[in-house]
Amino acid sequence: MHGLSTMGPLKVAAWCPGRRVPVATSLKIGDIEIPALEGPRLLLVPANVLYLQQMWDALRMPGRNNLLITGESGSGKTVLVRYLGEIYRQALIKRAVEGHEGPTGSHTTARALSFQTRILTFHENLRRSDITERRHYGESGEDKTGWTMSDVMDGMVAGDWNVLSEINRTGEDVQAEFNEPLENKSKSLHQQVIRGHPDSRFIATINPVKSEGRGIYEGKVMSGEFVNRFTNKIHIRYLPPDQEFEVLKSYGPDVSDLVIDRLIALANDIRRDYAEEHGVVPFPVTTRALIRVVPVLPRGLARAPFAVLAEGVLAR
Repeated sequence: MHGLSTMGPLKVAAWCPGRRVPVATSLKIGDIEIPALEGPRLLLVPANVLYLQQMWDALRMPGRNNLLITGESGSGKTVLVRYLGEIYRQALIKRAVEGHEGPTGSHTTARALSFQTRILTFHENLRRSDITERRHYGESGEDKTGWTMSDVMDGMVAGDWNVLSEINRTGEDVQAEFNEPLENKSKSLHQQVIRGHPDSRFIATINPVKSEGRGIYEGKVMSGEFVNRFTNKIHIRYLPPDQEFEVLKSYGPDVSDLVIDRLIALANDIRRDYAEEHGVVPFPVTTRALIRVVPVLPRGLARAPFAVLAEGVLAR
């Protein structure tokens, strides 16, 4: 059976012209073509395609294939990973159905159908035990404490992708629980060694660290030793204006080009202030936020969840 590391590169099979930039309508992993997905929703503008290709190249490495993704909140880190995970799942299914796997095709189909991109969101109150196990009482009908593997360990054994979202919001003691899985896809628990599937992957996402009081996403600086366990690192930026325009226009086709252009210009002004150490803006205007604004603009600003921002756009 072919594993993830033996699958071919990710390429664009077909483009279509957009309003300002081309948009991919079909992708290929090796010789397996997958049409652009309906969900999770992601417009395949050139920058998004490049990020998907970089992630895929990192994840299909035969060894040391842990991936660390950095980027501002709302820049698309998690949706890119989820999209790539679904592309991978579709490729596994097609490989089995089309007979590429021979007698092991049914096993591949079963694994493809059960494959998950598991999201674990980190926070200050996460405990070390939350990473490795679930405790319960009354094991085997007896009044004593028992344990089962956590979702993270389940995913490692099953060959899923574990996405460690905002991992720098927790302490070093929690991060240390990943040292063994990141090194060799195994974990020692209760005098047992839990061994992971060779196709399992660990993908961590972090927002840039801000000094105290400088933004709502105040992650902690991670140790160099822990960061170095992620051999592959990718930084996600907000889309260039023409590509962000393409995305927003797909959500608000009835909104005028001028309004969308002004919205993007204002958002970029705010982003620059947020990025500066002495800026006064406590949060960035994310692509995710703009996507929520654009569809409601034709119905009037009063009902928009970001009405103040929208009014600023029209006043420019």
